[in-house]
Amino acid sequence: MKDKKRLIVAIFGILSVLFLITLSLVTAMEEPLVTRIIIIPKGASAKKIAQDLEDEGLIKSRLAFLILARITGAGNRLKAGEYELNNRMGMIKIIKRLEEGKGILHHITIPPGYTLKDIANLLEREHLVDRHRFLKLCHDPSFINRSLSIAPPSLEGYLFPDTYFLHRGMDEERVISLMVNRFNEMVKREDIKDEMLHRTITLASIVEREAKIKEEYHIISAVFHNRLKRNMALQSCATVLYALGERKPHLSVEDTRIPSPYNTYIHPGLPPGPICNPGTLAIKATLNPADVDYLYFVLREDGSHIFSKTGSSHTFYKSTLVGRKKHRID
Repeated sequence: MKDKKRLIVAIFGILSVLFLITLSLVTAMEEPLVTRIIIIPKGASAKKIAQDLEDEGLIKSRLAFLILARITGAGNRLKAGEYELNNRMGMIKIIKRLEEGKGILHHITIPPGYTLKDIANLLEREHLVDRHRFLKLCHDPSFINRSLSIAPPSLEGYLFPDTYFLHRGMDEERVISLMVNRFNEMVKREDIKDEMLHRTITLASIVEREAKIKEEYHIISAVFHNRLKRNMALQSCATVLYALGERKPHLSVEDTRIPSPYNTYIHPGLPPGPICNPGTLAIKATLNPADVDYLYFVLREDGSHIFSKTGSSHTFYKSTLVGRKKHRID
């Protein structure tokens, strides 16, 4: 007898839910269209989501929504994110969209030469990541080892500059993985061997920060290759700026003496790692330097450079550029 009563109650409950769902669908189609942008935060419960949807006028009954989500097994699989929903979609379609995580996509372009901090700041401004967690992961050895075939000190240099389609609610791990995977695809195409990867990307990052116009990437690469072959200090201002942790329009002599392993004025060879995330042009230029024997370059005001083979020529060109106040020994 008790089992029979339980069965009757269960059937009545299911019929009631079906009635509420049908009623909400019919009512919604008769009402004016209401479209809302809904942001579901990470960790939000199905109950909280149902309440928000009801408050925004997107569903008629949060109870029916919760029961339907439970019946379909989606109750614990509703994903965080930013969604565009309307009151005529119906609860089944809304639940399916939230379960699949089909939120609004934001196209974000990471320019070549951006540092990890630059990328983190950009993504946080767009409300796509938590900057501090993003940077922490980029310096986490265990996370880095899962992402790359080598073990650099950080992911500086390994987040490939490109346009990405991201949605709010994605984990920082997922965002970083997308950029690292894109980097790995590029490395595979360029056929850079693991033992040369870190050195190549480190030098490419310097080329990226020093070159201003695309026609000079391969020449600037050649200058640094030539200096390395001759055991000359690279004397790259870009590495000093990275060591300083700021972008300055002018470098002083004191700046070039900063005691950092990234200061290529006082430390021979390459710095410990990349100073930014280089793009395809800088990487290709590093792998294929121009066939020139220049050892120096000096920046013109228009962004181009004057290249020299000797120190005396370089000093002369520096002195003839009237109005230059920068300290730059490239």
